Amino acid sequence: QIPDTHPKWILLDGDLDANWIESMNSVMDDNRLLTLPSNERIPLKVHMKMIFEIRDLNYATPATATRAGIVCMSDVEGVQWMSYVTSWVAKQEHPENIKEQLAKLFLKYGKDALFWMLKNTKILVPMVDISMIMACCSLLQDLLSEEKYDVLEYWFIFCFTASVGFCLCEVDGVDYRKNFSNWWKGEMKTIKYPSKGTIFEYFVKDSKLEEWSAAVEEIPYSSDQPMGDVTVPTSETVAMTFFMRSLINMNHPIMLIGLAGCGKTQSCLGLLRKLPADTFTFYSMNMSYYTDSSLLQAMMENPLEKKAGKLYAPPGKLQMIYFIDDLNMPALDKYNTQSAIELMKEKQDYSHWWDRAKISVKDIGNTQYMTCMNPTAGSFIVNPRLQRHFWTCAVPFPEQAALHTIYATFMKGHFERLGFKPNVQEAVSGVIKAALSLHSMVVGAFRKTAANFHYEFNIRHMSGVFGGLLSAKPAEFTDAEKLVLLWIHESERVYGDRLVSGTGLKKT
Repeated sequence: QIPDTHPKWILLDGDLDANWIESMNSVMDDNRLLTLPSNERIPLKVHMKMIFEIRDLNYATPATATRAGIVCMSDVEGVQWMSYVTSWVAKQEHPENIKEQLAKLFLKYGKDALFWMLKNTKILVPMVDISMIMACCSLLQDLLSEEKYDVLEYWFIFCFTASVGFCLCEVDGVDYRKNFSNWWKGEMKTIKYPSKGTIFEYFVKDSKLEEWSAAVEEIPYSSDQPMGDVTVPTSETVAMTFFMRSLINMNHPIMLIGLAGCGKTQSCLGLLRKLPADTFTFYSMNMSYYTDSSLLQAMMENPLEKKAGKLYAPPGKLQMIYFIDDLNMPALDKYNTQSAIELMKEKQDYSHWWDRAKISVKDIGNTQYMTCMNPTAGSFIVNPRLQRHFWTCAVPFPEQAALHTIYATFMKGHFERLGFKPNVQEAVSGVIKAALSLHSMVVGAFRKTAANFHYEFNIRHMSGVFGGLLSAKPAEFTDAEKLVLLWIHESERVYGDRLVSGTGLKKT
C-alpha cells in the first residue's frame, strides 16, 4: 500500500510451527507469492524482504530451512550483555566518572560470576546472562542516587549479587545459592562480607553491611483476620520484597519460582496489598491447563479502559500489575508452544496485542507482570524468549526459625489478645515447637511415591493445623491440656486424613 519502492521489511516474530511456515515456502522461493485458503494470491514485491525471528528450527522442514539465510545469535563471549551495559550506562544521568566506574565494575564482576554460574550451577528454569544483567541495571537505576556515589562498589555488589544469585536454590541436594556465596567470599575480596551466613543475608546501610534480620519489623495480628490475608515478615521475605519493590518501580517483570506451598503467592500478594493505592493497582489471574491466548486476553482486557485512539490502559494514571499465578500450567500444543505465553511475550515485547474481531492493533499502556510458577509442575518451563525478560527469584522453604516467627505471631495475636489464662498462654510456645517438629517428621517419614503421589506435605498443611488452633475460645480452653489435645486433633485431621492406611497413623 506504500507507493515508493524503498526497501520494506516484514518481521515475523514468534515460534515456528509447520502450519504457517510451510505456507511461506512459495513466498520465500522465486515465485514470491502467498496463496490464501480462499485462493486469493498476494505477491511479495521485489523491494520487500522477510525476517523470521524464531527460537529454533525444530519443526521446520528442509524445504523451509534451505530457502532462508540462517543467522544463529550466540552469546558465548558475553557480547550481548556487554553491549547492553554500554548502552545502559550511556543513557544514565550520572557524572562521567561514575559512568566509567559502573562500566568497569560490570567487567570486573560480571564475566567471572556469569562464567562460574554457567560452569558450576543448576537452575530450575533456563536463564541467560543478559536477563540477569538487565535486572542488575534496573536495580541500580532505581537505587543508585547521588549520596551513594562514595560507596558505589557496595551498592553495585548488592544489586549484582541479588540479580545473579537469587535464581539459585537447592537442586538434587546441593545448595547452589550457598555455593555461590562461598565462591564470592573466596574470590571477590574488595568488599569483605562477614563470615556469618551467606552474602544474601546482608544489605548496604551507611557504607557498611547490615543483616536483613535487623530490618524485620513485628506486625500486630488479630485473629479476626484470616491467616491467608496476612504476610508475616521474616529476614528472607524482607530481602525479597525490597528487591521486588525496586523492580516494580522500574517496570521490570518479576518471576518467583519454587515448589508448591513455599509461600510464593503469599509473598507477592503481601507486597501488592502494601503498594501505594494512588499509584498502583493489581489484577490477579490463575492459569490452568485450559488457559489459551483468547481466554488470557479477555482476562487481561477486563480491568483496562479505552483511552485516546487505540490506547488501552488502567483507570486514571494508575500502573496496573498483572499478577499471574501458575504461569507454566497452560497445555502445550503439538509444536511444543503455549498460545497464552506467546500473547504475554507479544505484549512484553511490543506493548500491544490484536483485537480479534476487528483485526486491529490495541496498544496497552501502564501495565507490567508479576508471576509465580512451580518448575516441577505443568510444562516445567515457559518459552525462554519470555523468561529472559524476568528477574527470577527462587523461593526456598522457610527455615525453622522463620516458621517459628510466623506462627508465633499468629498464635500471640489470638491467645494474648483474647485473654486466655496464663497457663494456656505458656503452653503456646511448646505447641508451636511440637507442631514444627511433627511436620518435619511427617515430611521425612511419608515420601511421595508412584502409589502415594499425594504424599506431599508443605506449609499449607502446617497452616491448616494452626488455623484450627486459632478457633479456640477462652471460655472453652481453660487449661493447657485441652490446647494440646486440640493440637493433636488438628494434626490428625490435617496429616492423618491424607494417609492411606491406619498403620501410617500409628507411625506418627
